[in-house]
Amino acid sequence: KSKQFSMQGGLAEFDQDKCEYSKYQKKLFDAARQKKKCGKVHEATPKDMNETNPKDPAKPPLPVARSLCRVFTTDEHPFGAVFMHVLQAKARPHDPKNFSVLYTVGVLGKNAKAPGEGEPKPGREKLVKKKAEDFVKVLYDTGANVVHVANHYNTRKRTPQEPALERIRVPIVSGGTFRHPDVSAEWAAMALLAGMQSVAYTSSQQLVVELMPSPDMEGALKQMAVQQEGATPLKSITQVLESDKDEKKAKAFKLVVKGQPRKCWLCCQ
Repeated sequence: KSKQFSMQGGLAEFDQDKCEYSKYQKKLFDAARQKKKCGKVHEATPKDMNETNPKDPAKPPLPVARSLCRVFTTDEHPFGAVFMHVLQAKARPHDPKNFSVLYTVGVLGKNAKAPGEGEPKPGREKLVKKKAEDFVKVLYDTGANVVHVANHYNTRKRTPQEPALERIRVPIVSGGTFRHPDVSAEWAAMALLAGMQSVAYTSSQQLVVELMPSPDMEGALKQMAVQQEGATPLKSITQVLESDKDEKKAKAFKLVVKGQPRKCWLCCQ
């Protein structure tokens, strides 16, 4: 029986306090939010990765080969933090190309929990972004963090076991359960994508960002195409960004809507 999950009313209930990945990410986050590291990509040390189960020496470490984290504030709450874990070869699901997990911490626009997460803890209401503009700003910064982390990984020196990051799949972060009541899912998507576009992606490795298909995601792209006329043009739904000739303003990644609508097991609700 898993210590992380239990069944309640036919629904798997997640226990964050017993999750080894949660504890590991908390350690990474605390290091990344230090004043000297905030706004930079923090990498876990080999010692960090080998000590992911310090309370149980008989239990092997988590199957990660590299871990990165970036935050944009020293605040103790990890809204907008982005983690990237490169999985060891034995832990890559279904296909060797599924070598990495990008995880973001969705901002709270209302005090709610996703199904299976139980009831909100006391004091959680204080973490909610009451103003719509504050909620949207964190989503914008979250999008920027995603590209910063991907860019850092693709431009650094990698081992033969660490392939280039060629493709990532992105949902509308905080576009469901946590969404601010005055912000539509479409506008939440726009904030996230605008943040991604704000970063100069400098790696020579082209990055394809697959957007999880939905009417709200497609609507966001259409709205951005109208609003950004005269800037970097969003040319179509299937290929909305072209590489810029100016290296200082390079956007060498493409946003694409691809695949069938489905719930992503990594999606921040």
